[in-house]
Amino acid sequence: MLSGKILVISATKRDDYMTSLQRKYDVLNVSSGKLALEYANKKRFDCIVLDAVSMRISGERVCRSVQQAFPDSPVVHIHPGPDDQADKIADV
Repeated sequence: MLSGKILVISATKRDDYMTSLQRKYDVLNVSSGKLALEYANKKRFDCIVLDAVSMRISGERVCRSVQQAFPDSPVVHIHPGPDDQADKIADV
């Protein structure tokens, strides 16, 4: 049984963390901050994952907009690490 809803905002489908999340959660993946904001009035999410690595516009700007649209949902902001790969969320 899935234990929550997670919205992933990522321009690319990243298997490194998506597979882990999908084992435990109902995951909706959208390809832009604009699409995510369209869901703001339609659904409630327990957590928002923002993969800024793949965003065409500023990840910080998208993050602020997402936090305003989903004030009760925590936002996990993934950014490049020292080895230029995104941090992994294996055991959320």
